[in-house]
Amino acid sequence: MQKIKNYVKKTALISSLIIGLSACGGSDKYDDSVDDLDQNRSSELVFVNTMDEMVTFYVKNSIKWNKMFDDKHNILDQAKYSSSEPNKYTWNNDSNTTDFGVQDTNSKVNKAQVEAELKNGIDFFVVSWESSNEYKISVLEKKPSNTPDVFRIRVFTNSDMSIKINGSDEVVAIAEKGEVSSAFTINNCADSLQVGNNHIDLCQGPNIGQSYLVVVDSNGKQVITQE
Repeated sequence: MQKIKNYVKKTALISSLIIGLSACGGSDKYDDSVDDLDQNRSSELVFVNTMDEMVTFYVKNSIKWNKMFDDKHNILDQAKYSSSEPNKYTWNNDSNTTDFGVQDTNSKVNKAQVEAELKNGIDFFVVSWESSNEYKISVLEKKPSNTPDVFRIRVFTNSDMSIKINGSDEVVAIAEKGEVSSAFTINNCADSLQVGNNHIDLCQGPNIGQSYLVVVDSNGKQVITQE
């Protein structure tokens, strides 16, 4: 029922913008009119690049007419195996659906895009990853769970991988391709997290008492970023 209400509101908003622009003399001003709406909703976005090359991230409101990979929607270039600082994104409450895109910065040949519905005041990771030599992009709600004296870790992988924690040989979960896991409590920074055959070193960078997203690919490359 909520999705139906959102669809009706979105359709009504688009119709009113089109009618107004027709009266003003042209639909080329449509996207500018979307930007002129009251930007009364916001989220912080952290962009995570797990590719072996620099990528460019794009973000646009779904009701805009310009193409996804138009320069107007270029947010930032992100170096390989790294994450960005938080970026504030705002929108109008009648247009919650947002398109996210990623493409390789140099050749602009490899690309992917996805549509997601954001939530006001909730922050998100936007993750670029690769599967079978194809670009993928996922939007993940951030879920900080800071706990004194331990690490709290969620895992995201580009293939199914086992998860072992705290030096045990027991598999506590399977990280499913393209899905983020639940949070695990890690007692020590060294030799306490294994994803597939990859031992994750939490001693370089992460701080105990904080929570993190750990992104691991099938080649063992890793990106660790704070929730």
